[in-house]
Amino acid sequence: MEFRGVIFVSFLIFQLGVNSNAFPMNDLISKLPRQPDVNFRQFGGYIDVDENVVGRSLFYYFVEAEKDPLTQPLTVWLTGGPGCSSVGDAFGSVGPFIVTKDAHGLQTNFISWNKVSNLLFIDSPIGSGWSYSNTSSDYSNGDDSTNKILLTFMQKWYEKYPVFKSKDLYLAGSSFAGHFVPNLANALLDDNKQSKQSKFNLKGLVLGNPMLRKKLGDLAKIDFFFSRKMINSSLYNKIKKECNAIDENNYFSSIKTTWS
Repeated sequence: MEFRGVIFVSFLIFQLGVNSNAFPMNDLISKLPRQPDVNFRQFGGYIDVDENVVGRSLFYYFVEAEKDPLTQPLTVWLTGGPGCSSVGDAFGSVGPFIVTKDAHGLQTNFISWNKVSNLLFIDSPIGSGWSYSNTSSDYSNGDDSTNKILLTFMQKWYEKYPVFKSKDLYLAGSSFAGHFVPNLANALLDDNKQSKQSKFNLKGLVLGNPMLRKKLGDLAKIDFFFSRKMINSSLYNKIKKECNAIDENNYFSSIKTTWS
């Protein structure tokens, strides 16, 4: 009987160890201000994405799926802008809460995506929301630098939440996430090819009102306006002629676009 007791205690310790390692309990959010009671957990905190450890961190907000989170996929949400807070967007679109009409509290979002998936919101690029750097040049960003940092973030986030590495992964977002999401997908797939260890189990992309190519988007709007008789044929033809004269690769002019 004594020997069985030792086995039972050891098994219990092992089980507790697995649970504590699967989730960083220091990042657990017990309850947000004026938040309704829920049956799922929330986590938030920083992931250091600077190999030189001089201070460069992205802030994240993670929400478990309402039911059986360990059997559900993981969806990463990136808001556009570029430069808008994905964590802020969590409380106005696909997250579990929305702000009340008087802006004094939170209420349940009945169409939250965490009904069918775990949700990870990332404040990116540097300077968005609560993400920061101690290097001032990091606040002038571009697609390439943002994508490299997001890849590092994903690698290190999985180190914090290893149980989700094997889960189906979806990348989602709106607006300028039309750049962020496909770029990150390519980076994850490239990393899969190069890595001999566990791989990103990427299953799909979700884009809402995405910004893909500015000129293409502008021309599509003009086509839509004309098809709905919002502009006449004379104006439509003038706009098309002017826009088609612009070099697709140079529509932002020769000035390098930076995000502040």
